[in-house]
This record gives sequence, C-alpha cells and structure tokens, in this order.
Amino acid sequence: MLIVATLTIVRLVALRFSAVDLFFDESQYWAWSRELAPGYFSKPPLLAWLIAAAEHVCGPSEACIRAPAPLMNLGISLFAYATGRALYDERTGFWAAMLAAFGTGSVFSARIVSTDVPLVLFFALALYAYARLLQKPDWRWALVLGLAIGAGLLAKYAMVYVLPGLVLAAAFDKRARALLTRPELGLALGLALIVVSPNIVWNAANGFVAFRYAGGNITGESIEPSLMRPLEFLAARSLLPPPLWGRVGVGAREVLASVCRLSRPPPPTPPHKGEGRRSSGALAHCWRRIASCWDLLCRRSSSSP
Repeated sequence: MLIVATLTIVRLVALRFSAVDLFFDESQYWAWSRELAPGYFSKPPLLAWLIAAAEHVCGPSEACIRAPAPLMNLGISLFAYATGRALYDERTGFWAAMLAAFGTGSVFSARIVSTDVPLVLFFALALYAYARLLQKPDWRWALVLGLAIGAGLLAKYAMVYVLPGLVLAAAFDKRARALLTRPELGLALGLALIVVSPNIVWNAANGFVAFRYAGGNITGESIEPSLMRPLEFLAARSLLPPPLWGRVGVGAREVLASVCRLSRPPPPTPPHKGEGRRSSGALAHCWRRIASCWDLLCRRSSSSP
C-alpha cells in the first residue's frame, strides 16, 4: 500500500523535526523502559519493551521513543485492508485501510507513544485471524489469534473485550457460533493465556496492583467484589472522549469540563408502588451510582491543569 507507506515516512520525518517534549504518560513509559519487567504499577509491560527496543535501534531522542507509533499505525492500516479484503473485496479493504490511516485517532496516536496504539494493532491482527478462521478453521490462524490476543493483553487490559465480542458475534452469525465449539478457538485462548501469564504472575506477586489501579482510576477507590462495579466502569468509559484524545493536551480536558457543566445524567427513577417497586428501586440505585461516577469525572477534568 503505497499511500500508507508514504504517510508513515512523512510521520517519521515529522517526529524527527518535532520540538514537542514527552508528555507525562510518555515520560512514565520511558522511565519503565529503563528497568524492564513483566508488569508495572498501572499498565502491562509491552509498551515499555517497545520503547527499549526503539532506543536500542536509534537512541534516546523523543523522535526515536515515539517512532514505534507511526510504524504500528502502518500495521493497523495493513491489517484493516487484509480484513476488509478477506470478508468482502479489495475495494472494501482499501477504504478500510484509508479510514484506519487517516482517522482522527490515528492522526493523534501517530504523534505520541501510547498503550492504545499496540492495543489497536493487535486487535486488528486478532480480527484478521478471526476472519480467516471463520472462512476455514485452521490451527495456524488459531495460533495467530492466540498470539494477537495475548500480546494485546500485554499492551493494555482492554484487549479482554475480544472475549465478549466473540460471544456477541456468535449471536448473529452461524459460522461464529460453530467456531465457539471448535478446538481451534480453545487453542487460541489457551495460547493467549500462556502469552499473558508472566504479567498475571507479576500481578499476583504484587497484590494485583495494576488491576486495583485500573479500578481506582475510575471509581477513586480500590476494587472490591461487586455486581455494580462492572456496570459503573462501562458507564464511566462511555462518557469519556476516545482515550487517545485525552492524551493530546489541555484542550480535550477543557472540552470534557465544558460538557460536564452543561449536562448531567437523568434523575433517579422513583419507585412505583406494588409489584414493580423492587425493580424500579434497583434502577434508581444504578442511576445514582452512575451519577456519582459522572460527577467524579467532572471534578477531575475541571481540576486538571
């Protein structure tokens, strides 16, 4: 793909002449890369490993530290092309690649080194391998799927959303339902577990600190067993701007603060008398928890420098 290859070269050259220092998160990931480990306080280790590899190739400059980002965006576009071509035709694959290359998230993520970029890269690879498995079950594509899921989990824990995605696809597609019961999918999930196991062991040895941080980042408190916590997490994530935008600078935080001032979640639903009282009370409780989470996000965005 000449277009995306040229775009990648332009992005790499632009990084070379950029005068923008590393952002806080980028500096944190760079600091992690100085001491390689199977896990870190708030994130899995893959991005730190990539930064260390980049420094080994071209040095410690900001351009070199950020160089994996446009290269991974190139991979995302190529996998988008391959998936569109496999599922539909070459024209669909072309436009899928163009959308992946020139989308808003790609424009920003190609300029910064963030955990979201390897996450999307391995998600795109997993989607392509899954599409090939739908066409014809093959243990080789099962291995690719497993490696992609495992590597994605080492990039960011949000890769776990692939699992409910497999179930959701099975609800609408006959081939996807058949794949759920085939040994190839079991092989892929088993391999993914093996790939991510060093990080799981590290978390277990450190009190699952990364998981606790992820929960505290949303709720402001540590994770405890609860039926409501997953719902609160999903509600909070749905109210945030795309994750890459939030790392661009003050502008995104100002937008979120403005939205917070202008909007609020719907008020709690009052319980009805009689038979529906219990279910309405549960709904009202759910709204109160969502409202509390929303207010927390607003306070954080308003207080950010």
